[in-house]
Amino acid sequence: MAKLIAENMITQCNANGNQCLLFKAIIDHKYEEETRVIEREEENHQQDKTRGWTLAVEWKDGSTSWERLRDLKELFPIEVADYVDANNIHEEPAFSLWVKNILRRRKKMIA
Repeated sequence: MAKLIAENMITQCNANGNQCLLFKAIIDHKYEEETRVIEREEENHQQDKTRGWTLAVEWKDGSTSWERLRDLKELFPIEVADYVDANNIHEEPAFSLWVKNILRRRKKMIA
């Protein structure tokens, strides 16, 4: 996980240290309870706590789209963690286990 955070921080900067984000910002979030039939195979696995969460992203070109939390969490963990913290939703089960960890590790790396 530390390697992913470091790579994410490095890829967002050019040679001069200026930030070049792929998207401008996460601008909204929503949770929709899914009414999905659980297959027998899935009953034995831990429930995916990110299921139902989507985040609205404003892209660098000005367009916006709703993206699954699962995807953004893997690609942009720092940005998602910052958004979650700023919007006080870090206590939700989808975020409670990893957001504080990501922010703490980033702070350590910067120090």
